[in-house]
Parts: sequence; C-alpha cells; structure tokens
Amino acid sequence: MCPGAPELDLCIKVLVSTICAIPACAVVKLRNVAGQADALAHAALGGILGSMTLVAGKTLISRLQAPDFTVLSVIPYCIVAALVCPLHLFVLNRGFGRHSLVFLSPAQGALGLLANVTTGFCLYSEVPVSTLGFCLGVALLLMGVVVLCSKKQVKCASRGDPDFVQSYGEVRTQRLQA
Repeated sequence: MCPGAPELDLCIKVLVSTICAIPACAVVKLRNVAGQADALAHAALGGILGSMTLVAGKTLISRLQAPDFTVLSVIPYCIVAALVCPLHLFVLNRGFGRHSLVFLSPAQGALGLLANVTTGFCLYSEVPVSTLGFCLGVALLLMGVVVLCSKKQVKCASRGDPDFVQSYGEVRTQRLQA
C-alpha cells in the first residue's frame, strides 16, 4: 500500500483492523437482540468492509500491473481479497435478513461513503477541492444517519391482519414437501 514506508503500512493495517473490530464486536454482542443498535452496527460494518473490498481490489489490480509482478508477490493480496469480499457479502446478507431495508440500505450507503472518503484521504492522499462543500456533505451524511437512527420503528402487520392477507394471501408456515 505505501511503498517505502513499511511502518506506515503496518500502522494503517492496525488502524483499519481496530476500526473494523468496533462494529464487528457490536454485531457479535447484539446477535440475539434485534434493534436500532444492531442495525447500525451491521450498517457500519458493511460500510467499512465495502471500503476494504474496494481497497483490496485496487491494491490487487495495481500489484498485477506492476513491472516487478511475480505470482508470489500477489498471493498476500489474493488472500486478503479472498477473506474480505465473502465476509462483506455475509455481513450484507445477514443485515438485510435481520433488519428493514428502508433503514439499513441508506445507512450502509452513507457509512460506506464516509469510509471510502476516509480511505481515499488516508491511503491515496486525496483531498477535497472545496473544504466547505466537503464538510457540508459529510455533515449531511451524518445527519441522515442520525435521523434514520432516531426514527421510531414501525411494526409490520401480523399474519392474521385482514389487510395483509388481502394483499399477500394466506401465509403458510409449513414447508413445502419436495
């Protein structure tokens, strides 16, 4: 990632691992509790893992295109991509299976965008053209996530609700015999 600066590279890896560990611990701790905190932890972990997937892909491709390319030099990057990508998909699917898509998708998108901006700034030295515009954009993203978190959850209709049955039909709880 950072040629010529192995100490900085190690520091970035430790920092990213720590940042990723916080929502991962929250997801594990709240695995038996479905609520806003669990949904926010899934959204944050999904956003961070999405950014990690992007960085893993970029570094793998740049390593494949390097003039000093060897198969052995690419293996560590392949291992990272092989671990991060399926984990990202697992967290996305688990989150979408447990929580409302109306909450999780925008929260995950906003937190993923913040993670991408942060990795672009830290790893690739990308800086905003307009500092004021950038700060306003980040503030809007954060306010959107706060608004999503502060909304009271609406309970879904039960299976016996006449409107539900009329709209979707009778729900069978037995599995179909193959």
